[in-house]
Amino acid sequence: MAEEKTPVQVYLIGMGPGSADYVLPAALKIIRRSKTVYASGRLLKLLEEIEPHMQEQIQLHRIDQDLHNLAPLIHDQLMQSCENTSGDIAVLVTGDSGYFSLAGLLRKQLAALMPEIEIISIPGISSMQYLASSAGIAWQDIESISLHGRVPKNWLRTVKQSSASILLTGNKPDMQTVLKQLEDAGLGDQQAYIGENLSYENEKIYQGRVSDLSCQSYDTLSLLLLLRDRQNTNGKHELWPWQTPGISDDLFVRGEVPMTKQDMRAIIISELHLRNDSVVWDVGAGTGSVSIEAARICSSGHVYAIERNSEAVRLIRSNAANFALSNISVVHETAHRALPELPAPDCVFIGGSKNELPSIIRQIVARARQNHIVRLVMTAITLETIPQAISELNGNGQNNYDIKQITVNRTSAAGDKTMMRPQTPVWVLTADISTNVSAEAGTESDVGSEAAAAPGCLFGVGVGPGDPELITVRALNLIRDTDVLAVPCSESGRESMALNIVAAHLSPAQLAGKKIIDLEFPMIRDKNLLRQKHHQAAAEVIKYLKTGKSVVFITIGDPGVFSTYQYLAVLVGAAGYNTETIAGVPAFCAAAARASINLTEQGETLKIMAAPRDVSELEEALSQTDTLVLMKAGQKLPVIRQLLTNDKRYIVRVVDSCGLPQEKINDLRHDDNYSYFTTVIIRKNKQNTEA
Repeated sequence: MAEEKTPVQVYLIGMGPGSADYVLPAALKIIRRSKTVYASGRLLKLLEEIEPHMQEQIQLHRIDQDLHNLAPLIHDQLMQSCENTSGDIAVLVTGDSGYFSLAGLLRKQLAALMPEIEIISIPGISSMQYLASSAGIAWQDIESISLHGRVPKNWLRTVKQSSASILLTGNKPDMQTVLKQLEDAGLGDQQAYIGENLSYENEKIYQGRVSDLSCQSYDTLSLLLLLRDRQNTNGKHELWPWQTPGISDDLFVRGEVPMTKQDMRAIIISELHLRNDSVVWDVGAGTGSVSIEAARICSSGHVYAIERNSEAVRLIRSNAANFALSNISVVHETAHRALPELPAPDCVFIGGSKNELPSIIRQIVARARQNHIVRLVMTAITLETIPQAISELNGNGQNNYDIKQITVNRTSAAGDKTMMRPQTPVWVLTADISTNVSAEAGTESDVGSEAAAAPGCLFGVGVGPGDPELITVRALNLIRDTDVLAVPCSESGRESMALNIVAAHLSPAQLAGKKIIDLEFPMIRDKNLLRQKHHQAAAEVIKYLKTGKSVVFITIGDPGVFSTYQYLAVLVGAAGYNTETIAGVPAFCAAAARASINLTEQGETLKIMAAPRDVSELEEALSQTDTLVLMKAGQKLPVIRQLLTNDKRYIVRVVDSCGLPQEKINDLRHDDNYSYFTTVIIRKNKQNTEA
């Protein structure tokens, strides 16, 4: 009786951006047990670095040339082998196996040539994730566009419609050509990052405006990250196309709320000494005109517009929307209550204080960080205000201030003559606020007052979607080396999925030797309470950073995709401490691999978003991309079913609890109950059939 042979399995394995630090245990486990491995010369060199003697046990085939004939080559070799029904095959690809990868084409070709074999995808860390993590950018809203190979016809329009975009380039067009095209399209002022040789020793990451970056050449396979939400191209080119401050008053939405006028506003902005990454408080923001001016300049920073008047709050939000600025947060509260909850400032403008001036100045002094100067600018039209400010500054040891009075005269018609009409004189006080107060004086909720002479670093580490083998070597090394492990939880005492993943790689003794701090991030809608919890978490982390200890914050998936780490990193960074993001496998990459569906192929676009509120939002998102990923979609499946059930224009996969024992993979026809950890992948079906 003939011995039954085990069917061949072909694994399409994502090997990360190129460094051994970003190879997953799951990938190495499969490679070690495979009979044959196909890989590029670069990946074979990586394998040799990880496993020097691997070639003695495994047949290694280099596939740098003629990649489109790889499937027939694998088929022919199997057919010629007398052992063609035993021994798994591994095909290694850079990045993630479902993200603009050779694996997509290979899956189709192998399925057509050998329908009897099982094809399994293993996700990896994509170059896009690595660049976003290196830049410290949350990337859940980034549009992915490949210009390598077949170039999408309307890619420039997609870029203009997106808040942020990742562009993958090749020989035609090369990076410099793409930058020139963006500049010609009016996007020269857009903030951009360009990554070359990512994760390798000769890695280079360039940052700057598109127009500045377009003056040099780059490696063939480079990556471009554009941040339209950080740099206001809509506002600049449509409402105020100049770099200089002093936006015309008539470009603002105005009501009965006082507004700082154009001439005075230009002086205020020049006195604030703003930088690209400044954190700005605009206290008594009125219509938000100063906030708008500051946000245009602080494209990588953030402006907090504090205003108690409801009508003013509405006007600020309208003006921010008209200038397409997303780096403004409107705080509808009194200054006394709002300021303790905000990140420590670099610059403060006080346009209105409503009898809170002494308290505001004391809080600015208290929030000034060690070895850091806060630039204060305030205006006043009454004689009593300036002496009050001087008294409070002197009383808090702040003597480095200057005062000037400015009067603006404007021309006005008087019959057939022209005369000058004076405007109300305005006092302008400027001060450099500094402090020598020790960080020990800070309170737990006062994040900005914490500081240290030799601080530690906060690492945001993605541990993958749930399967312990989908965690990177880099992540494991950091976790093993750290003394302090920060674990997010939705409520105190609740079991942590991220910690369970980590525990699978550590001995009980290793885990017991670490200080584990639980950080509560409740799933609630109360923004004030959420802000309070975020600051409490940041203060807890800073307690360790200021002593020189680094803290590793573990999060499921990737820290750049809908992660609580994003809130923590902003607050800790604003308090003057270093942060670093370590990419992890996000749920949707693992879900695509498990569901055997490609996220993207050449000439396609990818969009990631939270589950839509209604059908119209879903329809709009589908019209903008080839593949749409909906995160945390369990409760929104009725909306998705309403639009897409039986719609053969799309392939839809619903993956719940990817990589966990309770994992479910279905299409929309299965009316199961789904959890919070549900990912929906919607892909245009270009053949109108799932076959």
